[in-house]
Amino acid sequence: NILWLNLNSNKISFISSNVFENLNLLKLLWLTNNPILHFESGCFKHLVDLFELKIDQNSVLTLINDDNLFEGMKYLSRLYLSSSVIQEVTNMSFINLANLKEIHLNNNKIKNFNVFNSNFFHYSLNFLDLNTNNIEILRDDMFVLFVNLEFLDLNNNMIELIEKNAFKGLKKLKSLKISKNKIVSYDKFIWIHLENIESLNIEQNLIKIFNNNSFFGLKKVKKLK
Repeated sequence: NILWLNLNSNKISFISSNVFENLNLLKLLWLTNNPILHFESGCFKHLVDLFELKIDQNSVLTLINDDNLFEGMKYLSRLYLSSSVIQEVTNMSFINLANLKEIHLNNNKIKNFNVFNSNFFHYSLNFLDLNTNNIEILRDDMFVLFVNLEFLDLNNNMIELIEKNAFKGLKKLKSLKISKNKIVSYDKFIWIHLENIESLNIEQNLIKIFNNNSFFGLKKVKKLK
């Protein structure tokens, strides 16, 4: 009948496939600050009612491209993977998480954020934290399937280029943080897809010129930095 399991700050390095077999009522699982190097395929499959999973501050170099990793976790809403030395996110990284609302991927080494798969968590997600990573380019259609996203944090990356349609699809976005990057200039039409943006933070970049077209299309912004 355990609902919350806190295993933070231990020496766990391996999660086997059946370790949570008798914990099907668990709602919260915290594995923060462990030296976890490997998750066996399907290791969370018995956690069918889990709402929140914290596996941040670990040693995961890449997210396993295994479509069984999060098998059965249909109610997972919050996923914490910050400070885990993650280098890449792909189509298979979070497959099966149809009801995910928040994902925290800040303080990693992510350079490639390549997620263009309808089985991914795009449609349910409303909070995405990619703060403090190594992303250099925001490519066209990068977030096109994130139709319900409301908060996007890209602060403190290495972004130099924002392609014209990088924010296409983000019609519900309310807050965008993109400060502390290496942006010098951008196409005046990049903001037109952000119909409901209320807060934009673009401070501490390398932008030299601002004019009447610098924020073209931002009709609902209340806070601009």
